[in-house]
Amino acid sequence: MPQQTASSSERGIHRVPVSALPVLARTNTQAKRGPGSKPQLQLEQTRQLPRAQQRFVEKMLETVIAQAERS
Repeated sequence: MPQQTASSSERGIHRVPVSALPVLARTNTQAKRGPGSKPQLQLEQTRQLPRAQQRFVEKMLETVIAQAERS
């Protein structure tokens, strides 16, 4: 969907057809400024790991967060 069309629909100038909603949703999620923070990028990379490694990372994070909460 062209940026101009998305912009005008966000302002309420044009109605958005239901069939265009998935495209508009993808456009809005991709419109973030620059790359994310390092932890956010690392979490996205973690999603690409096998499930067992994802669980390992999850437990590590839980441990670090729990220690920080106790401090």
